[in-house]
Amino acid sequence: MKKQLLTFALSALSFASFATIRIADNNGSNPGNYTSLQKAIDDSNAGDTIYLKASASSYGDIVLNKPLAIIGDGARIMKPSLKTTFMNQVRVETAAGGSVLVGFEASKILVGNINKLLLDRLTVTGQLIGVDSNGNTSVSWSSILIRNCYCSLYANNTTISDLYIDNSVLTTIDIGTILKNNFIISNSILLNLYICSNVTFRNSIIEINWQHTGLNLLNFRNNLFENNLFVSLENDNLALLSTNSILNGNNFVVPSFSETFKNYKAELKSFSHDITDLRLVEGSKGKNAGTDGKDMGIYGGAFPWGDSYFSNPGLAPQVPHVMDIQTVSQTPNKASIDVNIKAKSIK
Repeated sequence: MKKQLLTFALSALSFASFATIRIADNNGSNPGNYTSLQKAIDDSNAGDTIYLKASASSYGDIVLNKPLAIIGDGARIMKPSLKTTFMNQVRVETAAGGSVLVGFEASKILVGNINKLLLDRLTVTGQLIGVDSNGNTSVSWSSILIRNCYCSLYANNTTISDLYIDNSVLTTIDIGTILKNNFIISNSILLNLYICSNVTFRNSIIEINWQHTGLNLLNFRNNLFENNLFVSLENDNLALLSTNSILNGNNFVVPSFSETFKNYKAELKSFSHDITDLRLVEGSKGKNAGTDGKDMGIYGGAFPWGDSYFSNPGLAPQVPHVMDIQTVSQTPNKASIDVNIKAKSIK
């Protein structure tokens, strides 16, 4: 219930009162749009929305310093053109609390001290990392929802309160041992779990990097594991894991990712996701084995990933997006303006 209330609160905060919609399009096809995303951000007021058009060019580095909704066309949508909405480094500052970031690809997202943030349907090819503008990694995150994302998470000096990760693929996760309150990861795939404490893992598929940790149980303490698949983990290590953490429900051990997913390739860890299909194989122990009776992994739970209309159907979240907005570039002061909007929600 608490998670549902958080989801509702973030959505209401982000969309209910937005006064102005801007469009950033660096294709240069419409003179009425911004070609620079940063310029669109600078010209916006708190609560505004910016739509990003897919492009063959990056929108560059951006700094987000006010609460906005930034909604991209998505990463690798619109088969067969394979256009994507992408940028380089995204810095989310404290004043941007209440923002919503949806449907784009970034090389890195840096998040400082923040209260209220929704990250939805994003691909981050570098790191999603807790760090402020001064390079300080001792930051505080509260009321954050990450869903349908594909990233590496580094927050090992971050104090966390109310962080929920749903239906996401985390290629590396290093979240340290600092006290966390209500940090829950559900229906996700964790490909390289380094260090974690004070976290609830539920209905997920988990690979623990024992070589990195050296079986140091101080790196894994006070966790709760409920109904998960542990990949490439010996049964005695699973018992060892329960020394400092709690294992509830059905926690299974399976030999490898290749025997878990329909088409798994190791390149997934380096974000070569076109060749990977992360649906569970028939007969998998994770089928209908979640705490909710649905599949473990990203195709179960509250926000299951969609399949169709994408270039890579096995690893493509649903991305509702604006297909086209046409306006005249200029109009007399206080005159009416005709706007034609075409939108599509894809599953």
